[in-house]
Amino acid sequence: MRYQTMIFRSTIVLIIGLIISSLYGQDSAAFPWPVGKKAALSLSFDDARLSNVDVGLSLFKKHDVRVTYYVVPGGVQQRLPQWRQAVADGHEIANHTLYHPCSGNFSWARSKALESYSLASMREELIEANQQIKSLLGVEPISSAACCGQTYVGSGTETRSYVPLIAELF
Repeated sequence: MRYQTMIFRSTIVLIIGLIISSLYGQDSAAFPWPVGKKAALSLSFDDARLSNVDVGLSLFKKHDVRVTYYVVPGGVQQRLPQWRQAVADGHEIANHTLYHPCSGNFSWARSKALESYSLASMREELIEANQQIKSLLGVEPISSAACCGQTYVGSGTETRSYVPLIAELF
């Protein structure tokens, strides 16, 4: 499932790139690419998984690539020196909440189900995660990823989008 999500995201990025390319056509002056560059790819990783820094840092350094890591502070604490190296290497650190809530449809997420969140509790969690990331890594996140691809909290008639909250905080 994780690889399917990664392939889906990569496909979306590729499609967006093709759309932009077709909009500008062959007129390279219409879009100001950096010198000598003809394309770009956005790489992002979420959850502060240990493999992100255990494997990723040396690989990205070898290829002179920068990525965005959407981190959960608890995961950062498990490999703090490596995450500090990620910052020193120029990777972007972004917010992926404090506890990574997900749909209560998943048994592993029922104790932190988005359906049990309110906009106020999501706000508190995002702000606290930002503070912890700043304290741990010395950087202030400027973006955030939707938890499990869901952009709402609550359930039934109490379901609310937290997209405006993300727009306000980031």
